[in-house]
Amino acid sequence: MSEPDSGVLRGGIDLGGTKIEAVIFDAEHQAKAAVKHPTPTSGGPADVAAAMAAALTEAAQSAGVKTSELQGVGVGSPGSVDSDKGTVSSARNLPGWAGSYAVGPDLEHASGPR
Repeated sequence: MSEPDSGVLRGGIDLGGTKIEAVIFDAEHQAKAAVKHPTPTSGGPADVAAAMAAALTEAAQSAGVKTSELQGVGVGSPGSVDSDKGTVSSARNLPGWAGSYAVGPDLEHASGPR
């Protein structure tokens, strides 16, 4: 079995009705940086996605990397998630989120070019 690449960092975002937490993890699954932001209480899915991207960017900066350097980002979200499309649907406890919204593409765009 090969050793994990100690330079590999990944991001995680926990999206909740009251808070957004973004964490940067190393190859050994140890948290290198974490930030919490309040979940927007007005607006809609685009505002929530922007707050998620801001939290991820801040956590990455605290870990000393750019979001474009992350190996990947996982998201935990209320509602129905289609991981193939990167969408979240019916996240009723979030503002204005009755339908489906493409969170994945928004986060990928906010992370910058690879």
